[in-house]
Amino acid sequence: MKKILQSLLLVLLLTAPAVAGAEGASRPTAAEAISPLSCRQGTAGSCETECREGLRLGFDTRGLEVITPGHEYMLDGMVYFSLEKMAPVSNNRDNVLHRIKSREGHDLRLFTLTPSEEHSLLLSYPAWLVVYDKGENEDSRHCVDIYVHTDTADFRLHTSVSVDFATAYHDEIGSRLATVAVKEQPLTQSTGA
Repeated sequence: MKKILQSLLLVLLLTAPAVAGAEGASRPTAAEAISPLSCRQGTAGSCETECREGLRLGFDTRGLEVITPGHEYMLDGMVYFSLEKMAPVSNNRDNVLHRIKSREGHDLRLFTLTPSEEHSLLLSYPAWLVVYDKGENEDSRHCVDIYVHTDTADFRLHTSVSVDFATAYHDEIGSRLATVAVKEQPLTQSTGA
């Protein structure tokens, strides 16, 4: 766990743009960074996305503001967190990049797209670390995603922060990404009662 956190912090530190004028920078509204995604509030302090086969992806959401109940989370009005579930695709770089671009736009500036050995070991599923910027000027966002492949679904833990505040929040983002987990949950059948 410590190695994963250190690796993520290093990637965030190396790829985060320099904080220029962060003191006077205006905060983006929640609506500027949010698009509804399929996740639900799970047990206290965790956000989970569940697929039909009973797999769920979760991470530590303690202390995060709920923006859309059961969907999106924010920290200090600056850092956006979301979980997304998709149909599974082949585990390769091109498919991961296509999925990210289809959701975030084709004009993103990619810094890192690499298999994450640490997350793969932690999750017992293939995982990718994706670091990129999107948008222009004051609308630029620094994003760090963990993309996870399973046999029944692919999952993405997505984070986004204004590039002006990326350095200030890189420790918090790294520690949240280090808590990602995939768990199997037995399905219960409705009794109709």
